[in-house]
Amino acid sequence: MRCGPRRIRDGTGCDQFGWSTQDAAGPERAPVLTSADRRGFRQGVQRTARVGRPGDGDAPAAGPLCYPTRARRTTHHQGDPLTRRRPRGRGPRREEAHQVGSAAGAISVARRHLADPCIWDATGPRAFDRSGLVQIAWRKAGVKLPRTTWEMLDAVKKKVSLAHLKPGDLIFTNGGGHVGMYLGHKKVINAPHSGAVFSVDRLKGHWRSNFLTAVRPGA
Repeated sequence: MRCGPRRIRDGTGCDQFGWSTQDAAGPERAPVLTSADRRGFRQGVQRTARVGRPGDGDAPAAGPLCYPTRARRTTHHQGDPLTRRRPRGRGPRREEAHQVGSAAGAISVARRHLADPCIWDATGPRAFDRSGLVQIAWRKAGVKLPRTTWEMLDAVKKKVSLAHLKPGDLIFTNGGGHVGMYLGHKKVINAPHSGAVFSVDRLKGHWRSNFLTAVRPGA
């Protein structure tokens, strides 16, 4: 009797091998591949070729090969540094623009009180002392300041020199007991003493000789 491999065409372009089985017991029908077997074999060959694994496809696959898929990243995943959104913060330019806008507002308020009398310990609305005027001007611009000049010196951390003054800065002289608001272009809103009226003064004379420091509210 003869027993040996023979080629079977399954329509996929690949030869498969079955076996003829004729032995001493008599002729016996060769095994027939079902459509499910053929689909499994075809998918196995295609998967093997796709992933580049060595294989000759000489055995039918039991079914389609399954490989774990990679999880898709999402933008709301907090643990992934590549997808985590950075919190929005106020950058230096935005903070500077905000401070400049507040300073312009404070100057506008202070200018409305030019020619109002300077009276010791007055806080408005028709008369102020010097610290009272700058306090209400900056408060209406959105920045809270303490009541007295010494408290302002302690509370406002941004200190500046005469050479780096900007509009809205507060200039302190006489050991911290006198304050004026800088307008720019070497001009200051000031009242020289109690009983005088608020006016625009030039930044010279005692402002320079008695200068202590200047501060920048809102910075």
